[in-house]
Amino acid sequence: MADALRARQHDEHDDGSRRPWGLSVQLYSLRRGAATGLGDLTALARFCEAAARAGADTVAINPLHAGFAALPQRYSPYAPSSRLFLNPLYADPAAAFGQPAVAQAEAALGLRAALQALEARTEIDWPALARRATP
Repeated sequence: MADALRARQHDEHDDGSRRPWGLSVQLYSLRRGAATGLGDLTALARFCEAAARAGADTVAINPLHAGFAALPQRYSPYAPSSRLFLNPLYADPAAAFGQPAVAQAEAALGLRAALQALEARTEIDWPALARRATP
């Protein structure tokens, strides 16, 4: 994602007086219609690319620390179980394994309806997302 911002086109007519600017976003809010129930790192990459095209110099995000696997109802990124690890719920399995493999796994595990229900919610159901990630 840093590469997207670093690679943005600089105005050749910039006289050096341009002030750097950026955006802030909560990653979990960047839903992209992938039936995951929350934003993921693929959505963040797309957001950063769009920000770079608009001329942004930086994008600030919420902490991505790991939550409590045994207590999914404790989901605050500001009180993580560890600051050494990232929250796996933000991963995009299709980016790692390809969409066909993910669709096959969802079908085999009977997850499609549950994922669509999570995506349709206006609020993020962290405990349900944790159960979905570890069936």
